[in-house]
Amino acid sequence: MKKKTNPNVKSLYIHIPYCKRICNYCDFCKKNYDFSECLLFVLDLIKDLKQIKKKYETIYIGGGTPTCIDEKLLELILKSCSNLLEKDYEFTIEANPENLSLSLLKIMKKYGVNRLSIGVQTFDKDILSKLNREVVNIEKVVDNAYKYIQNINIDLIYGIPFSNFNVLKNDLEIATKLPINHISLYSLIINPHTIFYAQNLKEMDDDELANQYDHIRSFLKSNGFEHYEISNFAKPGYRSKHNQVYRKNEGYDALGPGASGYDYKYRYKYTNNVLDYIKNKMLVENEEVDEVSDFEYEILLALRTIDGINFKKINQKFGINFKEKYHNKINELKQLNLIEVDEKSLKCRDDGIFLAEQIFKKIIL
Repeated sequence: MKKKTNPNVKSLYIHIPYCKRICNYCDFCKKNYDFSECLLFVLDLIKDLKQIKKKYETIYIGGGTPTCIDEKLLELILKSCSNLLEKDYEFTIEANPENLSLSLLKIMKKYGVNRLSIGVQTFDKDILSKLNREVVNIEKVVDNAYKYIQNINIDLIYGIPFSNFNVLKNDLEIATKLPINHISLYSLIINPHTIFYAQNLKEMDDDELANQYDHIRSFLKSNGFEHYEISNFAKPGYRSKHNQVYRKNEGYDALGPGASGYDYKYRYKYTNNVLDYIKNKMLVENEEVDEVSDFEYEILLALRTIDGINFKKINQKFGINFKEKYHNKINELKQLNLIEVDEKSLKCRDDGIFLAEQIFKKIIL
């Protein structure tokens, strides 16, 4: 059964599970595009969207590859979403470079899409081929996209075992010359059920990974990008509003196979099976959130951001004095020079945010 929407939830994630080709590293919910099945999915999705009786501050359409489906089908989704937007909204859609035709960009603009997230991954043609990505003129694609949508993010991957430092440096140099204002960088993780896992490919050495991450931070900072979350960099005023909903542990509705949501009482996830999703909105996870897990989740998410743990917010929400309760552990982390603490907040040092999970475990466990 489809989850009922909480009126206090002001964000929506929609998952489009289709791709024209499957990337060798991808472990998201995805399958090869089939028009007939996709038509059933889109009609079902539109029916659900029409039943929603509230407005959203952020809508994010991800995948999969949302832009790989038939333009007319995507237009139906965008039109339905456009009726659910608040006045001051952020409406993001993910796209692959090879799908961003001028006609599709015009459709996006027509229905209010005002933020584009383009899956670039790398500008190196040989590496793209090994990732099973299509090779196109990405710089031209981004330049064309900017004529229609001026808030653009690109995704890049670092820590690719068969790549090298020079490729990363070149990717960053090209990226910072493009008309973009946000970059998301993710290290390559070899997950089960991926082609790279089946090929027994090994992840990059931790020390080399840390060196690449340090270069990313310093290079993007020198080029006007703020490191506001462990994987995200933005020019001033261009932090992703939707991304910050997740990081602030706020609620978000979800639709689509494999989509996850949080209604402040339950964290839930729908089945990856498209037909099971269409038939009965089968949930594979529906975990009631207790205070302990909610507290731990909030702390971990906060440590992954440049703003860190806000003492006032944490103390009011959970009825504690955080600094007093974790006094000894805070002092220990300060002596290790891993965190910065003042009267208002605790946060990872700028060069220590990469260790957010380890710092979290040191505090909580």
